[in-house]
Amino acid sequence: MRACCWLLGLLLLPSAASAGELWALSGCTEADDARSRQVAQEVLAAPPTSELHVPHPFPETVGEAFADFDHQYVRSWSKQPRRFVPAEDRWMLELLESDALAAEWLTGANWAPSRCGLVHGTQPAFHVLRLKLRADGGEVARIVLLPSGLLRSLRLRRDQRSFAMMDGHHIEDMTAAQRAATERGLNFERPQYVALAGPTMPCSEANPCIAFRDGER
Repeated sequence: MRACCWLLGLLLLPSAASAGELWALSGCTEADDARSRQVAQEVLAAPPTSELHVPHPFPETVGEAFADFDHQYVRSWSKQPRRFVPAEDRWMLELLESDALAAEWLTGANWAPSRCGLVHGTQPAFHVLRLKLRADGGEVARIVLLPSGLLRSLRLRRDQRSFAMMDGHHIEDMTAAQRAATERGLNFERPQYVALAGPTMPCSEANPCIAFRDGER
């Protein structure tokens, strides 16, 4: 069985995938896994005053993920007078307050070295939250959340173009990837979004690639 990653072409990698909804090419240490379980308990038990508190720990729906982001983002600026908040962030706060945003999300597998040994423990997965204007559908923010719902990174649109029109911000459509793989005579088994590091595979969490199994050969 082969595993493939979709970027500008197909890269064949040796498969060492395990069972489960998301699969990876390698595992983490027992110590990393133990730390991950510890952090999970800390998030679940965090009081409202804690930086680890989110309304929906380990979100399971786009609504829960959006609520976790909203809570953390608003909290991060809550002690700053609005006139001192940077223009892009002030605009985002106004959009959140006016319910002007629609949210989409996807979940991917973290194949980067950072998946093991992070401060927040082993992170085998990540969520990408894409915020779009209800008025015209333009993407104005892209957020990466850890599985716990804690905020990992945030990119705001800094001009009038949608993220989808900007170089390096396109996320490949799963249906289009399946069509391209089929045209090349490849199977398209257990596809998933992945993030991994490397000069030839710049697949970040905010701009993940697609990986899939090519089946038995």
